[in-house]
Amino acid sequence: MSTLLALGSLDAEWQRTVDLALGSVGWRLVSAPNVEGLSASTLAEVHAVVLGTVPGGLLEAAQHLRAEPRLERTALFAVYPEVSAADYVTCVTAGIDDLLAFSGDVSGLVQRLEAASEASAGPSRALRRGLAAVVGPSAQRALAVSRALAGAGFRASVAEAGGEPWLTERRLALAIWQPDDAESAVLAVRAARAAGVLCRFVLCLPGEQASRVAAECESLEGVRVLPISSPPDSVVFLANEMAEMTVQNQRASRRRLASALVRFQSGGRADLGLSYNVSAGGLYVRTLAPPGSGSVELAVGVGSHMANLSCEVAWSRSLSHDGTATAPPGFGVKIVAAGQDARELLATLGGP
Repeated sequence: MSTLLALGSLDAEWQRTVDLALGSVGWRLVSAPNVEGLSASTLAEVHAVVLGTVPGGLLEAAQHLRAEPRLERTALFAVYPEVSAADYVTCVTAGIDDLLAFSGDVSGLVQRLEAASEASAGPSRALRRGLAAVVGPSAQRALAVSRALAGAGFRASVAEAGGEPWLTERRLALAIWQPDDAESAVLAVRAARAAGVLCRFVLCLPGEQASRVAAECESLEGVRVLPISSPPDSVVFLANEMAEMTVQNQRASRRRLASALVRFQSGGRADLGLSYNVSAGGLYVRTLAPPGSGSVELAVGVGSHMANLSCEVAWSRSLSHDGTATAPPGFGVKIVAAGQDARELLATLGGP
């Protein structure tokens, strides 16, 4: 029997509902205030973890769980009373795989657990995408970015800022850099190119700087700029885009990173997700509970503004922590019908 570990403070009635639902699908629920008091034998049986309100916050709790060897690749979920796009970004940054709201209907949680079981049962087919360096003043974010790159098949490591000796490392395939000074960083990248360093660069900068520096870097091949507030695995999207420029040039419309709350409904079931990328013709939604093939209704929101889209599911991706995650778990859709307000909202998403 698979075990779902519930950590922290969670609604008692919700836990009882979950416990009843899990019995019908071969799972059991174990609750604990924290992971420290659990035995090694109990941890060995844990196949997924759901986090409620925990001392020190979700970031600290998730990092602690990921540091536990038995839980390094275990699916992590967080439960919120109300869900926002900012909550999703916080969770993804912490290394949490998905987010759901407290609800009397726990079918979404059950579907996520089934997806987690399939992911853990699959064989490891790790990609070999080369060396990646992550450099920046925030150790917490650097570790999150490094984890996302490792999940996508890179041999990622966190490098120390200062002097930037890694800029001359010719074996590097990818460098993720949060520089202290944007202008100096652009000059350093130009110098690295002149010296024959061919790795791809992603510069992570505050929003206003990101837009300006992105324009400056348009003439530099293999250089992209990312707002520092973006989810850590956004670097994987940019790495993929740079590696597939021929494919990108053939697309009818350019894909852009965008983090907006998405409510989706299909086959009588409603759930939540977070957009990962958008284009004029479709979008990709991050979730461990994607709808099946066919029609799906989406409501995409920025603040209090929600725009409705009628779509067709084009593909879906499952959870992976084995070095094959070129995109987060979720589903891509083709937009079938959208009003002018929805088109305008999609056009404002993404950047820089």
